Amino acid sequence: MNKLHVIPELVQLFGYIPEIKDYIILGSVLLNIVLGSYIFWKYYFSITAFARIRVRKFKKDFPEYKIQVKNTGIIPLELDAPIVLFKKRGAKRLFQVRNGITQYPLALFSKEEYDFIVDLARFYATDSSLITYKNVYIELRDKQQRKLSRKRIRIQ
Repeated sequence: MNKLHVIPELVQLFGYIPEIKDYIILGSVLLNIVLGSYIFWKYYFSITAFARIRVRKFKKDFPEYKIQVKNTGIIPLELDAPIVLFKKRGAKRLFQVRNGITQYPLALFSKEEYDFIVDLARFYATDSSLITYKNVYIELRDKQQRKLSRKRIRIQ
């Protein structure tokens, strides 16, 4: 038996004298509860926008990609036009993706989803030197130009 301060009420109620491992377990449980509630409150009641972004190849043989953006937070999300970023060793080229249908900034409310298609063939047709750029990224930003996500596209 350890020489800890024993609370006589606990001994009377449970007939058990707590040891050091019991205090460690109790402390870890309380710490998990505090951290879990902190993360819960930060996620659900923050002013930060949360978005889930998926990039999928639209057609097998063509360089078209389907981008799915879903607002997973509770505040509205205002998206700016997506940016296609071509990179190689020391060079970087940026292009904004625009089509005639969608007007930016695009507002997505809570649990709302939007799909759009990025066709890389348009960029390759305008500038043939882009074929040498092996790293291609699609970047999404909000209205205040804060980066929400950057997804890499594999080019064969």
